[in-house]
Amino acid sequence: MFFVNVPIGVAIVVLALRCIPRDRPRVRQARGGMDATGMALLGAGLLGGMLAVSYLGEGSARAGSASFLVPAAVAVVAMWAFFQHIDRAADPFIAPRLIRGPGFGSVNLVNTTFGGITNGVVTLILLYAANRYGSAAHGSGTLLIAQEAAAIMLSVAAALALRRTGHRPPLYAGAIAIVLGLVLLAVDPAPGITPYAWLAGAAFLVGAGRGTINPASRNAGLQLAPEHASTLAALRTASLQIGSISTVSIVTAILASSHDPGGMQAWVYAAVALLLLAALPLVVRVPEHHGSW
Repeated sequence: MFFVNVPIGVAIVVLALRCIPRDRPRVRQARGGMDATGMALLGAGLLGGMLAVSYLGEGSARAGSASFLVPAAVAVVAMWAFFQHIDRAADPFIAPRLIRGPGFGSVNLVNTTFGGITNGVVTLILLYAANRYGSAAHGSGTLLIAQEAAAIMLSVAAALALRRTGHRPPLYAGAIAIVLGLVLLAVDPAPGITPYAWLAGAAFLVGAGRGTINPASRNAGLQLAPEHASTLAALRTASLQIGSISTVSIVTAILASSHDPGGMQAWVYAAVALLLLAALPLVVRVPEHHGSW
């Protein structure tokens, strides 16, 4: 795999240097000093939250344990202080409108739900195959090939068509595909279809949805603040990670206390499908745009 990835990576770098035009020079505006307070509060909040949800994924996790309560309290207090700080600071680390402002907050939530939560449940497909159907490790591991192949193909196609389709149609189509794939994961295989083939087909459908959503969710709203493109990209990556880490930790905590992990995970997939279906109205709030930003 290493010898395959290296030439691909080199080709991407070479094509990027040749095809991506240079940025036009911009007049730099005077800025204040680095917002060290905002950086520290955000870092403490994210670290505390990650430690808290990661602890939930342990088999012996208890919600009343200090190992959970202390980092959770740190996360809540630090994030509250962070939002209070950036609302008052003259030159905040991250402008509040980029986090929760019109057009930006909805995109961040879309990335957390349809991107992060979906990534989390996809990561657990291998565990699901082993717990519910007794698939061997080498057999269940190939399930993600179908999912990743669909994600790559649809992501490229959706990116090429994004200027014509705008952002909302791919988000709707991808979300519906993900919901259908999760429902298929939750139910029993149809008669005459092996569990492996059923899971592979469901994983392919989820991957197709992820690929369709990815370009639109990454680019939506950039036309509103192109000068903050790097900050918005970082926020959307953070949204994905928050959704994914939280989902994996919570689901593994649920499975660790279940007498039937395979059956319980099927219910989890059904519940996530309902959650994503309920979150579809968020797409209406995503800023629509055609053409380049």
